[in-house]
Amino acid sequence: MNQVWMMQIIFLTVLTIVGILLGRYINKVMTNQNNLLTKIVQPIERSVYKFLRSSIKRINVRKRLCHKCIDF
Repeated sequence: MNQVWMMQIIFLTVLTIVGILLGRYINKVMTNQNNLLTKIVQPIERSVYKFLRSSIKRINVRKRLCHKCIDF
């Protein structure tokens, strides 16, 4: 019985830590701050935009819309 409680406590602790770290990462991405993956992901993202013939400005409009929905 003690082992079950201990596993649940460990699971919730790990889940909380991962949630906090993921929240900080998403905050940096949505506010256009540099983060750990910017240098790696940004060239890939730009090449995908070029391939799809999409504009970065249109993507930023989508980000603002996402912010509005979250704020609501």
